[in-house]
Amino acid sequence: MHKNLFLAFSSFFITISNTILGTNDTFNIENLQFVWEKTPNFYKSKKVFLDAFTKCYDTIDLKKLKKSSKEELYLWLDETFNNTFEDYQNNEEQLWLTIKLANHNIGFLIINISKYPDEIYLEQFAVNPKFQRKQIGTSIIDSLVEQFPECKKLAVVTRWVNYQSVNFYKKYGFVESSYTHPGLDPKLYGGFEFIPKKHQDYFHDGSMNKES
Repeated sequence: MHKNLFLAFSSFFITISNTILGTNDTFNIENLQFVWEKTPNFYKSKKVFLDAFTKCYDTIDLKKLKKSSKEELYLWLDETFNNTFEDYQNNEEQLWLTIKLANHNIGFLIINISKYPDEIYLEQFAVNPKFQRKQIGTSIIDSLVEQFPECKKLAVVTRWVNYQSVNFYKKYGFVESSYTHPGLDPKLYGGFEFIPKKHQDYFHDGSMNKES
């Protein structure tokens, strides 16, 4: 029974992946190209990640990040990306969206669809600092809602000191929630959720507990 259930869920996730990575694996918004990739470029993606988060944390007190130096911070970010990429490679429940401009990688989003259609979790999100504050992040979330119309909720966990991230999600319409991961200190990390307009009645009617 457990084996059959596992196979059923595996087939479900593969079906979703094939749908995204099939005929609709690439789409454009103005001059930006969005590509659902099975094998994203490690080095190009890593550069986007390191540039984005180095800039993001540049003005934050290292003590708040529990780091003793800029070097330690950079090594931590480097290791974080390596682990993130490895997790993606070993997890069929994750999908990778790369954002390109003139064939140059300028951002990426990793989502987890293990609880789809009840939820899509935003695993990692980074945009090259040169292209931030140009509505690219908003376009990415917009496209996610459009491509997954049955998804009832988007969820994310971010560091409270990552003010740029917190402000972005709040501005888009995410609200603070009790969403978290085991072992995370709520004083350091906060959960946020976004309910697409077409599904708001689903939660308001009490059909499902909004807080995960």
